[in-house]
Amino acid sequence: DLAAPTGEIYGVIDDFKAYIIYATFCKALESAGYNKRAILSYLRSQNLIEDRGDKGYTKTKRIGVSTPQCVVLTLREQN
Repeated sequence: DLAAPTGEIYGVIDDFKAYIIYATFCKALESAGYNKRAILSYLRSQNLIEDRGDKGYTKTKRIGVSTPQCVVLTLREQN
């Protein structure tokens, strides 16, 4: 059995997808000086994120006992 994680949780990886909690994602971008809307728009245009279509850049994902809004990055399998 795996022990329950301790400390801060930023998201989860599941089936070659990284679910990053939206607030954490935005905070990281802003602290690095990036515009979150520009980055999210670019990622969407390159089909690198999954979203709810015209309803925003996020999807919900159960992480532990909560269901936060997450940015869903598509990971590529390494050969």
